[in-house]
Amino acid sequence: MNQKIVLSLFILVFFLSGHAHANSSLSGHVLEKGTRKPLSGVNLFLDPAGESTLSNDSGDFQFIDVPAGPYRLLVAAVNYKKPEPMPLDLHEGENPPVTLYLEPEPIAMMEIIVETERKPPDPGRQTLRQEEITKIPGSGGDVIMAIQNLPGVMHQGGYAGGLLARGSGPFDNAILLDHMPVLQPLHFVGFVSTINSDLIRSADFYAGGFSTQYGSAMGGVLDITSWEVRTDQLGARLDINPTVSEARVEGPVSENSSLYLAMRRGFLEYIINDPETTVIPIFNDYQIKFSSTLSTHHQLNFLSFGSYDNLFVKSHEVDARDPFANQVSLKMKGHTQGVSLKSDINDHMQSTLTLFNDYNVQNLRLGPDLTLTVKADQVRLRSRFINDLSKHRMNAGFEAGYGWYTILSHFVRLCGEGEPSCTVTDLPRVDENYKDRAYGGGAYLEDTVHINPMWDFTLGGRVDYFYPTRALDWSPRASTLVHLNDRQRIKAAYGYYYQWPNQNGEFIKGFGTPTIGSNRSIHHVMGYEHQVSSALDFDLQLYYKRFDHLVVPSNTPDVVFNNDGVGYAKGGEIFLRHRPLHRFFGWLSYAYSESERKSHPEEPWRLSDYDRPHAATLVASVQLSHRWNFGGRFRYLSGAPYTPVIDHRSDPTLKINRPVYGLVNSDRLPASHRLDLRLEYKERKNTYIITHYVEIWNVYNRRDTYGFTYNDDFSVKKPAKGLGLIPFAGVMIEF
Repeated sequence: MNQKIVLSLFILVFFLSGHAHANSSLSGHVLEKGTRKPLSGVNLFLDPAGESTLSNDSGDFQFIDVPAGPYRLLVAAVNYKKPEPMPLDLHEGENPPVTLYLEPEPIAMMEIIVETERKPPDPGRQTLRQEEITKIPGSGGDVIMAIQNLPGVMHQGGYAGGLLARGSGPFDNAILLDHMPVLQPLHFVGFVSTINSDLIRSADFYAGGFSTQYGSAMGGVLDITSWEVRTDQLGARLDINPTVSEARVEGPVSENSSLYLAMRRGFLEYIINDPETTVIPIFNDYQIKFSSTLSTHHQLNFLSFGSYDNLFVKSHEVDARDPFANQVSLKMKGHTQGVSLKSDINDHMQSTLTLFNDYNVQNLRLGPDLTLTVKADQVRLRSRFINDLSKHRMNAGFEAGYGWYTILSHFVRLCGEGEPSCTVTDLPRVDENYKDRAYGGGAYLEDTVHINPMWDFTLGGRVDYFYPTRALDWSPRASTLVHLNDRQRIKAAYGYYYQWPNQNGEFIKGFGTPTIGSNRSIHHVMGYEHQVSSALDFDLQLYYKRFDHLVVPSNTPDVVFNNDGVGYAKGGEIFLRHRPLHRFFGWLSYAYSESERKSHPEEPWRLSDYDRPHAATLVASVQLSHRWNFGGRFRYLSGAPYTPVIDHRSDPTLKINRPVYGLVNSDRLPASHRLDLRLEYKERKNTYIITHYVEIWNVYNRRDTYGFTYNDDFSVKKPAKGLGLIPFAGVMIEF
């Protein structure tokens, strides 16, 4: 009996082992075509065996114990094109692994990012994602140029690219990258931003009524968040065009850390050809980000970015009235590096601690002997704590900084807002060799109360101290959000906003008044939002801003500046936006604004330098197919105010004529408008993406007027024109 059992078991084992040997197994990977990103949750079906499986988080899949023979491998994934069935001939045992590359559908090419952080009501906030920033025609993929297409913010005009937010000037804004200030946001003070948009995940722009976490800004705030560095595998990008070329590489350096490196180089010095002027612009910038996951609750990031500019401009014809302005040399370099620790303290509490350093050098030379060198070096610590409970959202933080600066000046005092005559020959000279230190800081606290499902109310304040001027500023702020229903909301904000006097050396010995106080504005904002559909949003905002304690040139002898300036700005904005869904994104916006100032109580009201009554923008970008994308942008902007020349007087010393000005800002430049187009062809190979693009700026070749020049006796006025039609093409390769 026992012998029969043993023999039966032997036969059974032999049969099973032979059957197992006749079977086969198959493994492989599913990756996104072009980017090589692992795809999870992909359905794989082996026909006609009837076996199915799903890819895991690493994109891996496996079929085990399948009879050998011919099959078809079927693949299906949401938002990806369904590939043709793959014929397979499975042999006995383990077969060679296969790699599948799936191509995204056009609807998936624009990534939608869901906000994970519950934010307080911010009536003035608008957000752009990277996909929108890089595809807006006329912006060159640049974040600051893209932001200028939103309501509530306008282009400064001419060759200056500063942001004008609701009647405030370009120096009234704060620009942050991952909680660190960007002190030199623009190359050559206007051509292109110093932050590579490839690093940007999203950009929040607050035109007014913003949270207490933002200090020393009374205009707007641009808060940029960087991408999380790629952790799956090595990736690279190369973008080459005649104006700016860039290179980027990123990927993991260990199991829990990754590194991002990028740099850009401009080539304008080889393009600009003006027979009347020699222009040599050289610029570059870089960005470095290192991320490390210390634990499930702690993320460490190191971020470093910097830029270099060297601009030389020389006019071939010397202006006898202002010979110093005929030759300009500007050199700027800046470096910022910081380390940030983000911690999840518990399920509802987060903290972010950032320590960073800024180092900036600027050297300006006018004519043969006017020179100005400014060096600044500072260290700052900034923290933020968020406690998000069911009924409350507490937001608190502090910042403190210490800096050193050096000024070597054989220069002139620069003109400010509302001063019509900026002829260098007429400006007072400043000869200083000055070194000093500065420190300051601030703290804020606000609480968003979820009173009921329909009503959120935020109340808070911040206090700031600036050592050089001994200014102690208290800023109460409040905002509210009322949900009328699932699709409609009413929002409002009120608050005090201070800005330290740091423009044109306003508090620095020789250039300004050391005891000068901070500028102040008071914001009133009211808005209405309507989610018309799943993709279409409507936004209406009204605002009134009052300015006081503005730093202005003093009428008192031996006092350079005082705080006599007052002003106001008021207006409204309409924004109809189609979010990036269904192969399309775009918007239509219109803004109306009035902005007036007066420097001293006895003076009449006048238009602010930043008054632009009308601004309209139409942006559209459509994914025509898997490979083709087409977009256009039209922008209209009222001209800037200027002070006209109404007569002239003779200067016997220099034997030239001097201008006699009319009322300050009593005339206005012609309106500017232009149409920009962009066509893109993207081809996905298995392991890389190649994109060819063509942009045409200013399609109908309109040359806007940004100022006027005059003949010797000011009897003939000639408009100074900007650039006309600019076509260019480029190619971008991503690995």
